[in-house]
Amino acid sequence: MFSEPLDIFFQLSDFAVAATFGSATINVIFDKEYRDAFAVAGNNPVARCKESDVPSPVGQTLTIAGTVYNIVGTEPDGRGLTLLKLALA
Repeated sequence: MFSEPLDIFFQLSDFAVAATFGSATINVIFDKEYRDAFAVAGNNPVARCKESDVPSPVGQTLTIAGTVYNIVGTEPDGRGLTLLKLALA
């Protein structure tokens, strides 16, 4: 775990955006940049968030700026943060 509060990384005035997970609004750092790897090109959207904000996320949806994404995988970092792998719903 980080020794400082994780909320400092998810302030809306910096890099975070508001997202809807279930009935809750959470702050995430969203990345939907275009990638071109191994001759497969496309967007690979991901969102990083506090692990405690998203209990059992796989199979759930995350809505960001009106776009609904299915959460198709996670990568917890062991320090309280997790990377959500997203696909358009």
